[in-house]
Amino acid sequence: MTVKQRGPGTSVPGPPSGVVGSRERAREMLRLRTEQGLTLAAIGARFGVGRERVRQIINRHLYKTTGKPPDPGALSRHAAQTRRAATVARAQAHTADLLAGWRNGAKAQQLAEVYGLPKRCVQDVLREHANTEESATRSVTVGDPDVREING
Repeated sequence: MTVKQRGPGTSVPGPPSGVVGSRERAREMLRLRTEQGLTLAAIGARFGVGRERVRQIINRHLYKTTGKPPDPGALSRHAAQTRRAATVARAQAHTADLLAGWRNGAKAQQLAEVYGLPKRCVQDVLREHANTEESATRSVTVGDPDVREING
């Protein structure tokens, strides 16, 4: 990352290397927003601008390339879906560990905290992969409310 000088003694991060002109900058911002699901603030931090300026640059780029004004919430919804999909993929990558922890008595909330996942994602993985007999046995023997949430 390059560093731009702004006035005496101040510097802010410049755009990632390889991004030169305004068109390339707008394309890169759009790619970060749609493919990686980054927030406007995160993109702005990379380019040394505020989130509102990022939104303006992306909208202007979309208007120039499509010829019509962009749907105001479409990119936000798409970015949120991308982040959710990445979270679900992370949860599924830990399936064996989550099941092992659950079988050893850990609750869904504890597992969620350990792996940095939302409790709901952990419950979904357990619901999908734990068999019904295990869930019923655990519900009776441990009195785990998570099991009722998982199976209910």
